[in-house]
Amino acid sequence: MRSIVGTWKLVYAAARPSPYGGTALGRVTFTADGRMMSVVCDGRKELPAGVSREYSSYCGNYTYDGEKLVTRIDAASNPSRIGSDQVRGVRFCAGCAFARGAL
Repeated sequence: MRSIVGTWKLVYAAARPSPYGGTALGRVTFTADGRMMSVVCDGRKELPAGVSREYSSYCGNYTYDGEKLVTRIDAASNPSRIGSDQVRGVRFCAGCAFARGAL
């Protein structure tokens, strides 16, 4: 099983509608002791007048079985996520990790 431990850079994000202005900037870190944290924001240097910068972060304990990543969220920028489990499918290809949205 390939390890996900380390810090990964977001290189592409697809969501409709895009909450990050089409230029999401983000990082996710997984530690060997089962903790993770994720930060994603609008990566535009300047925003149109009246537009606020979107930002999302969360962290928690995680498990990974080689295909499924489950994070028990214990802190988040959106308080409704705290205490929930986020379940994502993960696969690797050409040195990149691909995480699907919540399963």
